[in-house]
Amino acid sequence: MTLIHKNYNLSFINNIFKGHSSKTCDLINKYAIPNYINLSTYLIYLQFADDIIESIIPEVENSLNDKSAEDISVETVTISFDGVNSNIEWNGKTEVLPTVDFKIILQEYADFLQADPMNGTKI
Repeated sequence: MTLIHKNYNLSFINNIFKGHSSKTCDLINKYAIPNYINLSTYLIYLQFADDIIESIIPEVENSLNDKSAEDISVETVTISFDGVNSNIEWNGKTEVLPTVDFKIILQEYADFLQADPMNGTKI
């Protein structure tokens, strides 16, 4: 099964440190062009699958269904929609990716956050 987040240079990581686990996102290759650091930063700020499922994905679906979608901000990253694309702005730069892909990545990340820790494995 191919996971679309890898197409955007993203790796989902289970960190295990002194018996405690945490989940995060990182770039597969920090030097890739484009490297999608804005998207990675946005996902790092998302810590709860429920927030993704109940708040963020419905706005993404509004955009995909040609309905008005609110901008979504988490910390210093803002997502805006123009229907077909999601614009991820962070640190004065904007990355653009298809909204369909953005929704799938959000679903993959929510699934990852809900999964049991896997002893430091990367997905």
